Amino acid sequence: MGEPHCRLDGTAAYVRPRKNSCREGLNTCRAASHPVRVDWPRKGARNTKTLFNVGQCSMRKYLGHMPRNWTEQELLIAMNLYCRLPFGQFDHRTELIKLVAPKIGRSPDALAMKLSNLASLDSYHQKRGISGLKGASNLDRKIWSDFQQNWTAMAEKSEAAFETLAGQPDISAPESETTIALPNGPSEAERIVKTRRLQRFFRNAILASYENRCALTGMAVPQLLVASHIIPWSENEKRRADPTNGLCLNALHDKAFDRHLITFDEPRKSS
Repeated sequence: MGEPHCRLDGTAAYVRPRKNSCREGLNTCRAASHPVRVDWPRKGARNTKTLFNVGQCSMRKYLGHMPRNWTEQELLIAMNLYCRLPFGQFDHRTELIKLVAPKIGRSPDALAMKLSNLASLDSYHQKRGISGLKGASNLDRKIWSDFQQNWTAMAEKSEAAFETLAGQPDISAPESETTIALPNGPSEAERIVKTRRLQRFFRNAILASYENRCALTGMAVPQLLVASHIIPWSENEKRRADPTNGLCLNALHDKAFDRHLITFDEPRKSS
C-alpha cells in the first residue's frame, strides 16, 4: 500500500512514495502531536480514520501554514495598518502590507483580507455603500469596539505593538505638532513615550484619511502637512487619537485653525 505521506493541508494518505513525501515511517509520525487524517483510497467509497500524528516528518514545516485564529496582538497591529493605509491600499501588493505580514507569521493576502474584514465594521464605509469583506470574527468586533470606546488607550497599545514588531519607534510624526516638556523622572519619561506614540498614530491615521493632502488647499507635501485636532488635545483625553477628531491641514492653515482665525462647516468649507 506504500508509506504514509503528509499533504500540505495536514491530511495523510497511503500512496506510493513520491517526492517530498514522508519516508520516516509510521513510528516516527506516531510520536508527534499533530493529528492527521488517514485516507484509505478505495473505489466507489472513502473511509477515513485517525491512525497517527504528524510532526517529526519531512513535511512538518508546511503545517505552520495551516489556518489559525488571529491573536489580539496581531489585531492590534492590523488596526494600526488599517488606520495608516487608505482603503484603496488594502491589497497584498502594498509595500507596507508585504513588509508587516511575514513579521506576524501571515501572508500578505491574509493580512489584506483582515483589513477588509475590519472595513466591514467601519460605519464610514457603510455610509458610502462599501460593505468590506464579510467574515469578521468576534475578536475583530471586540477590538474594533474597544478602539471606538477609547481611542487613546487602544492607539497607544497598537502603536507599542507596532514598535515591538518593527524593532524601533516610528519617527514619521514631526516633533513640533504637540509641544512636550522634557522629562524629569521615570514616570514623566513614560508619559513622553506614550504621548509620542499617540502623536504618531494620530498623524498616520489623519494623513491616510485625507490621502496625504491638505483638506483646504489640496497641498500634497507631507513635510508641510499637520494632523490638526478638532476637539483640542487638552479637552478630551479619550479622543486624542480618534481619526474622526482630526483634519489634515497645511502648516499655515493649521496655525490659523488652532488660533480660531478660521473655522470649518460640515462639508469642511472654511470661513
